[in-house]
Amino acid sequence: MSSVSVPGWLFIAWMLIAFPLAAVRTARRVRASRAPHGEPFASRTKLYASTLALQAVLGLMAFAVCRAQWIPLIGTRPARELTAVHWLYGAGCLALLVLLAELSWRTRPESERKELFTRMLLPRSSRERALFALVILAAGTCEELAFRGALFQLLALVTGSLAAAAIICSVDFALVHYPQGARSMVTIFVMALLKHALVLLTGTLLVSMVVHVAYDLAASWRTARRLAATAA
Repeated sequence: MSSVSVPGWLFIAWMLIAFPLAAVRTARRVRASRAPHGEPFASRTKLYASTLALQAVLGLMAFAVCRAQWIPLIGTRPARELTAVHWLYGAGCLALLVLLAELSWRTRPESERKELFTRMLLPRSSRERALFALVILAAGTCEELAFRGALFQLLALVTGSLAAAAIICSVDFALVHYPQGARSMVTIFVMALLKHALVLLTGTLLVSMVVHVAYDLAASWRTARRLAATAA
């Protein structure tokens, strides 16, 4: 199909406008909660639950739009055709993501490290850890479906350019992480471009999904270790 349907345009508008605006509102709530006598931000359990609900909506919307547009949801390469080379691409991408995250951390001033939004998200109990693991799994699946899948393919139809679609999607992906701060958004933009390249190299979202989940797990573990070292 060469044209974008009404559901497709609605999905584009939601992803490029409504989703980033919601991230801005979240950032404002976080800043307000840190102000003297500010209202506490939502508990981690409620935050995990709302994030799971959002990811479910995101995944369902991506699925519905791809069905309406007759575009492949996962990609053009079946899972059975994935080879060791494709997974090697994934391992290389994961290594680059970890390297970017490490560079981002090392170039931050200590004051900025203490205010990172991701510190608020880390679980503290066994129940929270279970919910957090579900959040990571849902994000790795549904965000890839929405950003590297449905939105990318729709924007490729609109712009006629894979490069333009990848850049717009990556900017949008960075914007929805606005609560994490400007430095993190720049890093996330580059990470998103790398994952778009991975999808184009492998012909599927499956490898990118695995990389996304693996990176989030590694980043969360690393941040938790740094917090423990700071508290010791």
